[in-house]
Parts: sequence; structure tokens; C-alpha cells
Amino acid sequence: MPPGIRAQFPTLNLFIYCRVFSNFDAKVSPQKEHEVRSKLKDYQDKLRSDCEILPDPFSLDDGWISETETMKCWPSLYLVDISDYLKLKSPSDLCNRLINEYKQEKAFLYVI
Repeated sequence: MPPGIRAQFPTLNLFIYCRVFSNFDAKVSPQKEHEVRSKLKDYQDKLRSDCEILPDPFSLDDGWISETETMKCWPSLYLVDISDYLKLKSPSDLCNRLINEYKQEKAFLYVI
């Protein structure tokens, strides 16, 4: 600290911070820089449509509805719906087990 400087604590912190980091030698790795630029280009390519470039969804602030409000618009989804879907895509053993578990849970809830 140069002689004759009298300052408040936040000012001294700022002075020390500037003195320490003014001599900081940041080494830039060309490989890391290439990786960052490559990822940025890939991200921007995903925003390209056939005829236009879509806005970055992380930069949009206007017109968004909160998740709690949009959840009210979601369709109801039940275990039976999931099992019906799995019947089309999965082996029958899994479907039978899921349906039986659902029926057992319903019966248990009726008893309670």
C-alpha cells in the first residue's frame, strides 16, 4: 500500500483486489477456445430453421408463463394411460405386472 493513503475498508479491499489481479497473467488455451467456439456454433445451428433463425430461448423474457401456471394446462395422465402405451411398446409381462400393481394400490386405498 502506498504511504499516505487513508481509505475506508471497502476501498482498501478494492485497491488490494486491483493490485493483485493487475499482475495476473491469464493464459489462453487455443484448444479450449476452439472447443468453446465449436459448442457455441453447434448451439446456434440448433436455433436455425429452414427459413429463419429462432431466438435464443434463454434470452427471452417477455411472453413466458410460469411453470406453476402452465401445469394447470397439462392433460391428466394416469397409470392406466402409461400401461396402455407400454402395451404397445413393451413385453406383456411388464404390462401385466404394472396393471396388477395399480389394482393392488387402488384396493389398498379403498381399505384405508
